[in-house]
Amino acid sequence: MKVNNSNSSPVDDTHLSELVRSLRSLAANSPERQARIEQIARSYASGAYQVDAHATAAKIMDDAYQR
Repeated sequence: MKVNNSNSSPVDDTHLSELVRSLRSLAANSPERQARIEQIARSYASGAYQVDAHATAAKIMDDAYQR
């Protein structure tokens, strides 16, 4: 996967590619999850991916409280 963001570097591209490859292997048994990962990867590559900071922070807090 190649990212065409002006803020990305080849190192960022490599790390992202490794992450996507790992996620794809985890989702191999779930077509729905695989489709979602592909959708996110395409959205990120096009520069359209938007992070929901509130939802991300809430999930981090939920996970921290469960430990």
